[in-house]
Amino acid sequence: MKHDNLAPLRKGEIIGGFLYLPMFLVGTSLLFSLLLGGMLALTGQMPDQETLVGQVSLYSSLMNLIVLVLIFHHFLRGQFKRLRDCRVGRLIGTIAIGYAIFLGGNLLTQGLTWLMDGAGISYENANQEAVEALLWGSPAAAFVSAVLCAPIVEELLFRGLIFGLIHKKSRALAYVVSMLLFSAAHVAAGLLSGEPLLVLALNLVTYLPMGFALAWTFERTRTIWAAILLHMLNNGLALVLLLAFGI
Repeated sequence: MKHDNLAPLRKGEIIGGFLYLPMFLVGTSLLFSLLLGGMLALTGQMPDQETLVGQVSLYSSLMNLIVLVLIFHHFLRGQFKRLRDCRVGRLIGTIAIGYAIFLGGNLLTQGLTWLMDGAGISYENANQEAVEALLWGSPAAAFVSAVLCAPIVEELLFRGLIFGLIHKKSRALAYVVSMLLFSAAHVAAGLLSGEPLLVLALNLVTYLPMGFALAWTFERTRTIWAAILLHMLNNGLALVLLLAFGI
């Protein structure tokens, strides 16, 4: 059974999005790590690790945002028109339910973490640790990267591009593929750092509810901007709570 076109992407947007996807996953961070490392080595100025991580994250996030907005500018304009047509009550209610799904997923993860601690298994989340290190080292860079750039970039790729394209053929498959790819992108750092498979599996599960909620929000409101707003809300509140209470 075919479904209506949730994400009416142009051919150039589809090609550009898939070509840039590998760059988003590993390329931009590696590129700026090499560039900044080389420039600092030439000038003899070597900042502390937290400062360097903050600079790499900020510059790579801004590059991802600029490139993807250029690629998907027509799609974003069309989705903004849909946002204006969406009823305010439906938009707010959908975002509220989506955030509740986030919180439910966090509770599930916390319960699994306690079970692992009880079994004597240490639990680490490399992506979360990287965000916290960036926040303590450069709060401004953390907010720009996590609250402004990441929601727009990730929603364009994982919901607008991947979920939207597959949704035309299979709604269920669109959810499964987009959720798994979204989760995998957030555990890639743990894979590269050599985290145990059990910990990687738990981290993968951690992001599945978020991936579901964002896709569901996009589908229900029919505008990618609703998913972007929900993503921004989640990331922003998480950073504020971390700064204020250390949680």
